[in-house]
Amino acid sequence: MTSLFSTQNYGDLLTGVRLQRLLKTISAADQPKIQPLLADNKPVTEEKYAITGLRVDDDESALLIRISGKSELLSRLAKSHLICLFFRHKHQLHQSDGLEVIKIQLQPDSLMIRTRLPQAMCRVHPREHFRVHLPNSMKIEAHITHNKQVYPGQLVDLSYGGCRIALPMQDGIKLNNPINKLLIRIIFPNGEGFNARAEKVSLLPNAEFSKTLLGCQFLHDSEEQSKHIRRYNQETEREVARISRSHQRQLTPSRLFESSPQPPVLLKQPDIQAPKNPHNLLQLADQLCGQVLLLQEKGHFSTEMLQRTSAQLLQLIQQDRDALYLALNQIQGIQPVILHHLQVAAWFYPLALKMGFSKHYQHALMASLIVHDAGRLLIDGSDPCLFLSDLPFAQRLEYKAALLRVVRATSKMHWIPSSLGESILVNANERLDGSGFPRQLPGKRQDSLTRALVVVKQLKCLTSSVAGANRLSWQAAYRQLKQQPEKFDSSMVELFIQLFGVYPVGSCITFELGYVGRVTRINREGEPIEVELLLNLHNPNENIKGDRVVSQNTKKLGQITGEYLFSTSAGVAA
Repeated sequence: MTSLFSTQNYGDLLTGVRLQRLLKTISAADQPKIQPLLADNKPVTEEKYAITGLRVDDDESALLIRISGKSELLSRLAKSHLICLFFRHKHQLHQSDGLEVIKIQLQPDSLMIRTRLPQAMCRVHPREHFRVHLPNSMKIEAHITHNKQVYPGQLVDLSYGGCRIALPMQDGIKLNNPINKLLIRIIFPNGEGFNARAEKVSLLPNAEFSKTLLGCQFLHDSEEQSKHIRRYNQETEREVARISRSHQRQLTPSRLFESSPQPPVLLKQPDIQAPKNPHNLLQLADQLCGQVLLLQEKGHFSTEMLQRTSAQLLQLIQQDRDALYLALNQIQGIQPVILHHLQVAAWFYPLALKMGFSKHYQHALMASLIVHDAGRLLIDGSDPCLFLSDLPFAQRLEYKAALLRVVRATSKMHWIPSSLGESILVNANERLDGSGFPRQLPGKRQDSLTRALVVVKQLKCLTSSVAGANRLSWQAAYRQLKQQPEKFDSSMVELFIQLFGVYPVGSCITFELGYVGRVTRINREGEPIEVELLLNLHNPNENIKGDRVVSQNTKKLGQITGEYLFSTSAGVAA
């Protein structure tokens, strides 16, 4: 029997810059050790020797290792010509290939070994505790508490040492930032369970990019708690063996998995007019969240999934662009940075085509757009519109390092041209006056794609819900950008207006007779040809909400008088 939440094999190697960075930051907590090897790479002994000091010599591409101990031990190690390096990274043991010993210095109480730098570190899988993998039919609740917020999930596997939990992707992305400790509550079907403090070990998407898999290591606070966890683990193992019929004897059911009686629940009358989401935007958002988790943990994206997401979004644009824009303006429950990526990609793509961009590279363009600012989620993904050049120097360095990880991940996908990657990924937050991020690139060194993308991003930041109480009408946003020609390309603002109109899809407009409607469709000239009525300012009790009025009948509403902004308390006319 297999578990629903299987993971892809993304590779078990630490290589390149990532490995070099880890080697420079290894501490005693990572338990670095060496093991002498014979000429055929077989270990001389099963014993491993703790490293008391480790330093990377960049000039000579060498590794300096110091071992402390008794002179007899040091004399034996001094005869080594080949060694293997071990250390723990994210609670998992990694080992190098055979490293040639270049030089040895023997001192009374220590031994200095100089070796070549390892090219790769491979993850090894020593299991200290038996892990029980839960089949699809076995449902065990798991609740994670962090910063006073509870994230409900489902247990995927369990051992005495830790567990894996499947979470909704939009919840899992909130745990992507560095976390020291978590509180976990495991609840079995009969209502019984246990609490445990834990450390986050891994955070990765499942194979379908529909769930986040959180790997945790339990911190055993007491012997009594350890006994409880061991018992629950054994009971779970026994129940899995029983329902899979892998045991020779007939086992009796465990009481832990007897469902507790639930009080009857009266079902509410379904709302047949409840809005539906035909575009499955949450699925696309989950796929992007999975890419960010993969970038954080492994340093690369999934090419197959990125191509799939790009193709799905392109298909939605080509099928019914206006319906997509309306859905993107109204959808709830998507992480703000992820939603901003989807909005910018959907609005920018038609603009790029109008500028003459070749459809031959449409998938490369869309893939670059949907991950263009993903580095923000590696640091603090709460605000997609934070102007990074205003941050202190140390924070800017963090964001630059995150951006570099995005650029490196996409550079491995050779179907994305490097010039396109530079325009979309690197320059997305630049300004014409050279005040942008990360290179303060002046306008004369920016191509048309960069200048257009900067305009689209800024317009979406000013007019979307991300701006909160400071949200502007589209007219005010257009005016603000035109008043700053030193920062934003005015010709690109005009091109945007030509394509999407003075009142783009999703904006709310007022009419002479007091009606307020949301623009749901525009014509090729950017003029509204269909609106969804929301209210009548002169008669708030009039039941008109949801009625669609097409262009032939809008004359009954009077002329358009302006844009209308809704706030939490009252609407404010723009």
